[in-house]
Amino acid sequence: INCGLYGHEAAGFHEEAASTLKFIAGTADVKGRLRYIEPDFMISEWAEQMNPYFIDQVWYHYRWTGDRAFLEEMWPSGRRALEYFISTSNPLHDGLFTGYYENWNGDGKDRGGSGALWTAMAIKALKTGYEMATLLGDVDWEKGTFQNTDNTSDNDYRQRYQRLLLKTEAAYETRYNKEIGAYSSGEWDGA
Repeated sequence: INCGLYGHEAAGFHEEAASTLKFIAGTADVKGRLRYIEPDFMISEWAEQMNPYFIDQVWYHYRWTGDRAFLEEMWPSGRRALEYFISTSNPLHDGLFTGYYENWNGDGKDRGGSGALWTAMAIKALKTGYEMATLLGDVDWEKGTFQNTDNTSDNDYRQRYQRLLLKTEAAYETRYNKEIGAYSSGEWDGA
């Protein structure tokens, strides 16, 4: 899924894309982690998690089709995938995300440091989560209260994802390296 269903959607294979996304949702573990599925349907033990890609693909399918029923059906899986992504990839709660083998030849092969790519993926995933929660706000979803590291609380997903999005965007801007003209990753020691 990290390569995406974008071409399939553009070619009009919307039913196939929806079916694939539902299948992928069913591969999540109980905490919401989605791992890379190999062509032989084996789940890779070493590849990056697919959570931010999955969230984007669900939203992308909705944008192509306008199928609200699909989005409502997928929202619990998307929300769980996003919550898992937030809890595991932003361990310091500072808005800088890290991942396991997330961008091949950069950021190392284990969690630690901060990944420019993974933080950019987090911005997209949080924005998508916010847009989904906003659109589906009139659906009677279970609401919770989320205790944040800054002793504030969010009482719905829309509020939560908006707050985290703003924090992550601000953190990402601190990673711009003027010397090379690009966003940069950081190692364990912050360098």
